[in-house]
Amino acid sequence: MCAEDVVRVTTRPGARRTPTKPPDARENSGMQQPTTATPTSTAAPAVWVGPVPTPELAAAVVAGGGRLAARLDEADAVVWAQVARDGFPQRLPERVRWVQLPSAGIEKWLSGGVVDAERTWTSAAGAYGATVAEHALALILAGLRQIPRAARATRWEPVAGRELRGSDVAVIGAGGIGRELIRLLAPFEVRVLAANRSGRPVPGAVLTVSALDVDRLWGAADVVVVAAPSTYRTTKLVGAPELAAMRPHALLVNVGRGPLVDTDALVGALAAGLIGGAALDVVDPEPLPPGHPLWREPRALVTPHAANPAPRSGASTPAGCGTTSAGSRPARRCWPRSTRATATSPSPLEEGTPMSHRVRRIALAGVLSLLLVAVAACQAGRPAAPGPSTRPCVPSPCRSRPG
Repeated sequence: MCAEDVVRVTTRPGARRTPTKPPDARENSGMQQPTTATPTSTAAPAVWVGPVPTPELAAAVVAGGGRLAARLDEADAVVWAQVARDGFPQRLPERVRWVQLPSAGIEKWLSGGVVDAERTWTSAAGAYGATVAEHALALILAGLRQIPRAARATRWEPVAGRELRGSDVAVIGAGGIGRELIRLLAPFEVRVLAANRSGRPVPGAVLTVSALDVDRLWGAADVVVVAAPSTYRTTKLVGAPELAAMRPHALLVNVGRGPLVDTDALVGALAAGLIGGAALDVVDPEPLPPGHPLWREPRALVTPHAANPAPRSGASTPAGCGTTSAGSRPARRCWPRSTRATATSPSPLEEGTPMSHRVRRIALAGVLSLLLVAVAACQAGRPAAPGPSTRPCVPSPCRSRPG
């Protein structure tokens, strides 16, 4: 199977389509890698993990058919594990053809001039869908049940909470997070209204509209969940007109990106009682400064971009994990949930990212083995094993790379 068949990508008309390459590796210049595994073969792509090497990622690289690079200048691919850009190499070696970024959002990497057109870059979109959706559900329940107001109370006072069951819930941006949230909402027997870029029906939604028709949803829901990516087209997606169109008791939940919501307009809408409340894991600006009106607003709940908690320490290894023999792949996937990937189509409402940068949105580890096989085949100068598609499997940059 081609790597192209595993990860679906979208390019502008006329742009060259480049199959994806080795995803799992994080980067740091000159730092020694864990010695948890040995190279599988000299043809396997070398992956450099940093800036702080982790045994889990090192094991995933080897399990996927790659080998660990001891130094950055020996790597064909890198994975940068640190969310911050601090310490990211100003110039990558020419031989590096693939960079895996640690976060789903790539705005700061683009605006900072880090992403170039010389190699393929991927983000972790989809890797955090389950944990962010879980947080979104918590925010919904807390907002509807008036938990913020009760938590701030200093004396016994009744609160007029509402039930989630049977509500109308609009999911704006039905990608990995949105679809997982829809699944979690199923036991509550809600009526889901979804918006995505294409308008193709979303499983579990009674109505799906395209980004062009998203205005149909603002006044049709008791809960509005924003889970879209941040692009120049989605900046202030929720502004004064959208807030005014919502139901008076509506709860706005934002687990996408802070700039999706006009913060000043939201503060005004809450103060005027235009909507019932807001529950936000992301805000603009971020971090939200001390003394900001949202901290004092009784109908607002703010969590500090905490929807993707750190993995549990000391968690036991699931049965069946580990290698079956030296150098062989594990009997089943054993990576943490937050780094287990699903190959999905590009996130909804994500237009606006310059495709000249060839930023591919895939998750970290789920398709690692197939992608590494494609790059290994590229290095050897032969196509990967044919799959159901007749498209060539060897990535274009590999074809033109000397040696």
